[in-house]
Amino acid sequence: MEYLKSKTTFTFVNIGLLIIPLIIMLSNVIFKNEFIVDNIWFYSIIYLGYFSLIMSIYYIYINIIKNKIRINYKEIIPIILLFIFMIITLISVLINNPFISFYGDTYRHEGYFTYLAYAGFFLGALFVSKDKNKYYQLFVIIGTILSIFTINKNDIFNLFVNESQEYKAIFYQFNHFGYFLLMAIICNINLFVNEKRIKYKIIYALTFSLMMQMLVINDTFGSYLAVLASLIFLGIYYLFINKNRKNYLIVFVLFIIMSFNLNDIKNSNVINNFKDNFSSLLSIDINNLDEEELKKINHLGTNRGALWRGAVKLIEKKPFIGYGLDNSRTQYFKIGLINADRPHNIILQMCLYTGIPGMILYISSLLIIIYETLKKIKILPISIIISFSVVIGYLTSSLTSNSMFYTSPYFLIFLGFVMGSLINFNKDNVNLNKNIDK
Repeated sequence: MEYLKSKTTFTFVNIGLLIIPLIIMLSNVIFKNEFIVDNIWFYSIIYLGYFSLIMSIYYIYINIIKNKIRINYKEIIPIILLFIFMIITLISVLINNPFISFYGDTYRHEGYFTYLAYAGFFLGALFVSKDKNKYYQLFVIIGTILSIFTINKNDIFNLFVNESQEYKAIFYQFNHFGYFLLMAIICNINLFVNEKRIKYKIIYALTFSLMMQMLVINDTFGSYLAVLASLIFLGIYYLFINKNRKNYLIVFVLFIIMSFNLNDIKNSNVINNFKDNFSSLLSIDINNLDEEELKKINHLGTNRGALWRGAVKLIEKKPFIGYGLDNSRTQYFKIGLINADRPHNIILQMCLYTGIPGMILYISSLLIIIYETLKKIKILPISIIISFSVVIGYLTSSLTSNSMFYTSPYFLIFLGFVMGSLINFNKDNVNLNKNIDK
């Protein structure tokens, strides 16, 4: 009897997804055409996601249904909720502007067909029991390469990344690069803390310092706060559970040092962001929300306050089915927010797209995964702690950021790694995840 196990299929998908940024760098040099490069990027991700989805369905059929492997259905409640979420999303898609809802707009490409690819990445990651550390290491390598090419503004490097005053690497916006960097940095933190060989520990210290400095110069404050949130979680874990205190404290000190712009310490982006955002927040008089105070709210988080308030107004009009995927730009335009297309908050975004019921299903699945992981935190291997810390960081970022077709798949792979560790696929009480790497 062949039990459900990861061979090389899903590892190939995960590694392939990480190599795509390198392909895009080369495509920038070869084609020098944004439309062509965009299509290469989008369809590479879509085809990989669909391949993973098809193989996941095949694995589920052969190893669970055909071989009658018993599953504790309480363990897969998050997957069941996400399946129902996809059905509710499909209903919303069919009701609201189906063409855009299925295909997505020409910028974000996050229609229902893309969501199916996302499902493929998530499901495929459930079945990966080995090679997670190689995935984390490659993530750090890719993040380091992108940082080197972006932080050095010269004619040769500009051929490979977007030539711009903004530090956005190959991505369409600088904050999108911030989303990718935060995942690479969190992987790097964990690899440094758990590395015992001095040579590799020095390398991890250097890559961490470089990517942190890139994140600070990139000036995506939400991603910086996400790394900080993950560091706080990892501090609790390494100081009190794993007790790898010395190495954690070293990387925490490095984090503090690299939070300053090394070329202009007195004018640090991080310090300025803390001052500007928190002073703006504290200046609001919530007991007297007149027109002046509402303007202050609108300007919170580089005008995210206006996007949040606008989203609430739109949700009130269609609370149950939403407006369909990638249809919020038109709705924002109708209420006077001409240049807006997303609320920059995952909860409001899901409400806009799928309605409040869809949002509840999606958020509930995430909360259950987080809760179950925290319950087992003392016995989970380091490879899962790494993924979980990335999930914590990314979800923190998602409260003030957007999802994108070229960053969301990475998050879903990390989430799949975590979810896979919580499931005990078994036949005659055989634990099929027993080979999870430590």
